[in-house]
Amino acid sequence: MKKTKKTKFIDSEEKYREINKKLNLEKDRIDRNVEKILLQQEEIFNVENININADSMLPVPYQSHFNSCSPSPSEIADLNIEKLENEEIESKNRELKKLKKEKKFNSEIITDIESKIENMYNFNENENVDQINFTEKNENSNIFKNVNKDDEVDGFTEFPKISDIHPQIPNDINIISEMENLNTKTKTNVLLAQIRLQKDEIEKMNGDLKQQEHLYINEAASRKCAETELEKKDKQLKMIKSQFTKYQNVFNTVEKKIENLEIEIIKYQKENEQLQKNNKNKSQLLSTSEIRLNRSKELNESYKNQIDELKQEIKVIIYLLA
Repeated sequence: MKKTKKTKFIDSEEKYREINKKLNLEKDRIDRNVEKILLQQEEIFNVENININADSMLPVPYQSHFNSCSPSPSEIADLNIEKLENEEIESKNRELKKLKKEKKFNSEIITDIESKIENMYNFNENENVDQINFTEKNENSNIFKNVNKDDEVDGFTEFPKISDIHPQIPNDINIISEMENLNTKTKTNVLLAQIRLQKDEIEKMNGDLKQQEHLYINEAASRKCAETELEKKDKQLKMIKSQFTKYQNVFNTVEKKIENLEIEIIKYQKENEQLQKNNKNKSQLLSTSEIRLNRSKELNESYKNQIDELKQEIKVIIYLLA
């Protein structure tokens, strides 16, 4: 059996719905991945400073040296600036989440926020890393700087291994801040790369959706053409039906007239039969009357003859009497 346009359109519409469902599922998966990436980014940007009570953990000979390397107020101000920058990034991430909740998370917003994050963490290799952390601004007064030979205190030249004091912190305490900054940079780059990949996937999905929309629009146009043709055919069918009803009414009236005429014909036939019967009866009566007339004529003639004979006899008698 050949498929009609309507069945073909229904099949294509079902295929489009299935593809749309798959695309929606993939979109949800991408949105979840983006949310995970944003949560990881938040965790990276919201890392609180590890408060280590150096006085209690370090031995007594090291405490004086550690206290001599305490941060200055300018360093604390720089730390506050870094916190403010982190708060700005948090606010941007919150905006991202709000946009995600409102289902307004598209590629343009991603690129905008991505560029903002890149601007926040865009520093060249030629520039000094001391623009980010106060520990690298003031190398001479850094808490985590290496102890030189000039900084010997009571015959020791090194800090003890931090793993002996706190096992969760790396051994090389001198480059913790630098590693943390590099980690945040690399992590942000990784996150940006993941966001770019997700953006590429979203763009591919948008391209597929646009193709499906074009197909759907073409199918809708063909459906409209088919609907217009069907409407025309329906109008033609309605016209034919109306004409058929008219002719049917005319046919019914003609049939009724024919029935009436047949009834009248039957009546006339009956009347004709009756007339024929009457004519037969009349003919029979006429024949009998003719017979009677003939007989009466014969009788008249016989009576005339008798009268003539009597007249002759009377004449003879009169003659004789005379």
